[in-house]
Amino acid sequence: MAEIDAPVATPALVGPVWAWQQTLMNDDSRTAPGAPDRYTLQFRPDGRVDVRADCNRGGGSYTRDDRRLSFGPIALTRMQCAPGSNDAAFLKGLPEITSFLFAGDLLVLELKYDSGTMQFRALPR
Repeated sequence: MAEIDAPVATPALVGPVWAWQQTLMNDDSRTAPGAPDRYTLQFRPDGRVDVRADCNRGGGSYTRDDRRLSFGPIALTRMQCAPGSNDAAFLKGLPEITSFLFAGDLLVLELKYDSGTMQFRALPR
């Protein structure tokens, strides 16, 4: 008897801690953190988002309408991260996000003007 593969569930935006894997721009430039778990987003059901940008933490608001996604102001601590940190590149992309989709287990945040994407993977619980 042949086994039937169970359908793969689409991940949920709200709940998981999403770790930044990379930003891919349409000019083929790529930024990827050495430690993805130091750059995270966690969307809460109340419209708030928790943000970790390497050595800084904070949060703000987000708005979601179907696949559209945007962030309000994000307040963070202002510590100087170690040399080699990607905190500035990570934070630069967040206000540019316009929508999201899932590609397998990746959360793909699309940037304005189809200029690129930020990709995230859920951390294990």
